[in-house]
Amino acid sequence: MSGHLIPIISKWIERSIYDPGDSDDVYLLKRIHWVSLHVAIFLVSTIIPLSLILHIPKWTVMGIVYVGFHFTQLIVFHKIRRGIEWFGLVTQLFHVIFAFVMVMITGGILHSGGAVFIGMIGPLYALVYPGRRRAIMMLIFYLFTVISAAILQPFIPPYPPITPVINLFMFVNQFSVVVVVNFFTLRYYARQTIQMKILESFRLKELDEMKTKIYTNITHEFRTPLTIILGMADQIAANPSKI
Repeated sequence: MSGHLIPIISKWIERSIYDPGDSDDVYLLKRIHWVSLHVAIFLVSTIIPLSLILHIPKWTVMGIVYVGFHFTQLIVFHKIRRGIEWFGLVTQLFHVIFAFVMVMITGGILHSGGAVFIGMIGPLYALVYPGRRRAIMMLIFYLFTVISAAILQPFIPPYPPITPVINLFMFVNQFSVVVVVNFFTLRYYARQTIQMKILESFRLKELDEMKTKIYTNITHEFRTPLTIILGMADQIAANPSKI
């Protein structure tokens, strides 16, 4: 079943985001981003009804904001199909800022159900994109928000709807989801990058072999008439009277 499903999904992704001018590296980033948007929408959409059942209105509002942001980006990205690095940067910044706001309005770092872990997506997701300096800057920005939230903790009012049991459950849940999703994202990126490098080395090897064959053929074609001419010249030089 999965053997038939994967090619169908790959074709669907290609039709949705591929642009004729995409390099292999760019198309890989676009695939990762496209799938990540769908995964994010799916995961958080399940939390919205849960927050309604548990009567946690701030989670409901923030969940709608989160899904709305990703759904809007999904539509825009599908229409534009270019500027993947900018889409990645906006997504990274959004997660760091979203986590900070979530922590501030739902009781602080230790009482907001692990909302602080959402911000980890920013620097971790930045590792997929070229330019490691951006990942470092994103990490610094994330740590700045965490430290700021810790300093402001005494001034953050508690949020009663998040009980200790709910807080513990969501703390573990958010941490687990962020770690698992980013682990598989980075693993997929690493495997695809290695495969692309192997294919590129094969292409270069084939190109080098082709150049060698062409050079050998050209050399042979030039050498044969040149040998005849030189042979005739030697005969003429040896017996000029026969001319």
